Amino acid sequence: MTETRIRRATAADAAVLAALAERTFPDTFAAVNTAENMAAHAVASYGADKQRAEIESERIRTLLVECDGGIAGYAQLRIASTPECVKADRAVELWRFYIDRDWIGRGLAQRLMDAALAEAAALDAHMLWLGVWEHNPRAIAFYRKCGFVQVGAHVFRLGDDAQTDLIMRRMISETGNFKSRDCNVLCPPLFCCAREFHNDCPLRYAARTSGNSGETMNTLLRAGLLASGLLSVLALPSISLAETTAQAMPETMDMLRHAIAMQTVQGKGQVPEFAQYLAGKLQSAGFAKSDITIIPVGETAALTVRYPGSDKSLKPILISGHMDVVAANPADWTRDPFTLVEENGYLYGRGVADMKTGVVALVETFMRLKREGFAPKRELVLVFSGDEETGMISTRELAKRHHDAEFLLNADGGGGIYDTNLKPVTFEIQAAEKTYADLLLTVTSAGGHSSEPDPPKNAIYHLARALERIAAYQFPVQHNDITLASFKALGAHETGPLATAIRAFAANPDDAKAAAAISADPAYVGQIRTTCVATMLDGGHARNALPQRADANINCRIFPGTPVAAIKDALEKVIADPTVSITVREPLPAGSAASPLRADLMGAIAKTIHERFPGVEVVPGMAAYATDSVHFRAAGVPSFGVAPEFTKPNDTFAHGLNEKLPATEVPAALDYWHSLLTRLAK
Repeated sequence: MTETRIRRATAADAAVLAALAERTFPDTFAAVNTAENMAAHAVASYGADKQRAEIESERIRTLLVECDGGIAGYAQLRIASTPECVKADRAVELWRFYIDRDWIGRGLAQRLMDAALAEAAALDAHMLWLGVWEHNPRAIAFYRKCGFVQVGAHVFRLGDDAQTDLIMRRMISETGNFKSRDCNVLCPPLFCCAREFHNDCPLRYAARTSGNSGETMNTLLRAGLLASGLLSVLALPSISLAETTAQAMPETMDMLRHAIAMQTVQGKGQVPEFAQYLAGKLQSAGFAKSDITIIPVGETAALTVRYPGSDKSLKPILISGHMDVVAANPADWTRDPFTLVEENGYLYGRGVADMKTGVVALVETFMRLKREGFAPKRELVLVFSGDEETGMISTRELAKRHHDAEFLLNADGGGGIYDTNLKPVTFEIQAAEKTYADLLLTVTSAGGHSSEPDPPKNAIYHLARALERIAAYQFPVQHNDITLASFKALGAHETGPLATAIRAFAANPDDAKAAAAISADPAYVGQIRTTCVATMLDGGHARNALPQRADANINCRIFPGTPVAAIKDALEKVIADPTVSITVREPLPAGSAASPLRADLMGAIAKTIHERFPGVEVVPGMAAYATDSVHFRAAGVPSFGVAPEFTKPNDTFAHGLNEKLPATEVPAALDYWHSLLTRLAK
């Protein structure tokens, strides 16, 4: 069993600390820096004499992690000049923070961070800040998990090379909730009301290591009282939205881990369990049980959550998402699809992109607003379906129950686009989407023995010829105001032949050459045409018999305003074979017209997006796929896809193998929904 403790360094530790520092620093920087620069920096910064002087300095605190008698990591806090971007009068720098490579992944980093926060509190600091190398995504992710937010950057020298550190900070009053043994309740950060602390409380460490426990206790209690709003002798720096988001991130990621682990695929029956889990979280944040409804729908369920508004004359705003995901075979994935993994700046798992991250972000936002005491003027209602990826039966039920809403914001549509260099290009508000329809092609025959082939009557051959004709056919070019506006914005930011075609089409939709170039791109053909594609085949009943039946599923994404019957008629003419029957499969598709754009909504979304990416163009768009919005539009509720995430095209693999999402988009989603919902509902 490993024996671990954290203690302050003494002068006798200088040589051991120097050796550890000289080893851990290259682990971070050596991959992209020269050996000469690394050696020069090591000599200047990590020699034994240098370490001894730092340990003995009154302005530096050095903490060591001891494991089985050896040093496994260290942290150094420094009282030094504070960058302007930190904006705090009483700030301490987390100057160095390293764990030996052999001890990474054993929870030591979090324990050391807790001790560092407690040490900063003992120094009577209100803020802890640090600089982290911009090319160290693992460290950046860890600091974000610990509540740090980026507030700036600065350049440092490594030998003769200039490097950039991201400056991050967090309030000392953000260490989390800890239990006091005496009061047995959750106390605010740095406000344990007893002198004997819970084992996991960082204050226990601070009180034990301080030379004057009474003075330390007074300091900690004073900091806790200030954080609790019970004492206002000293002015604390204001806490930004980003910092309150940082406080919410640990809970958000914990919910996301639970969400990904629940296999809410068709046939598993786990959607009701997921709905119950989310309902429990919302009740714990203060939502009344009467405001939370779980609606059973076959093996699945829908979930609604009311956030009552003060003005009952105003129609509610709906915010939608779906709790189900597409099936995933673990044998095909690089990582377990039902275990959340963070790696190289991405989150991996079934549903991280489509759309459990979105569901969790909305639930966390409702919980956060409730805890903050936000009182909306207009009622907000979460409406989560349980079978969006399949039959949308639960969606139809939700639309039937909430047809009187002002409008719906769908977290499963629209969103931002990055270019290949992760520069934001545009943000799309999805105001229209194509009608989803499945058509069944069927050919039947008398069959017979396979030793007596009769090609003209073979059901499989007839079906194959029909599929070839569908594959070769293109539906007519179509457009609407939304697609033209989207193309105009996209063409202004992109380069290359496709961008040229998009600009030409936006200027003249009758440009056949431009339409042909757009149609040749799988990602864009759906923006200007109805598409129908074969997705499933079934035929024959025995290996040694002529087939008596052959079936194919044709999945169509139909341009808004086009009846499904018109597409069925067009395919019958294309196939031109009376032996092939075409039927529209259940559930019958719901078509809907585009939702009229609203200046108030467009303005609120633009302001919210510009808080993150100033100047990014916000444009309307049409989805080539179908979402829950189609049923709400059909019920008379204007619906808009406004997912907060920015992604590169074809970079998330939603529905596919190794689904992923940039980790940066989780805190961004929390910021976005908090800002947007308070703007629209207050």
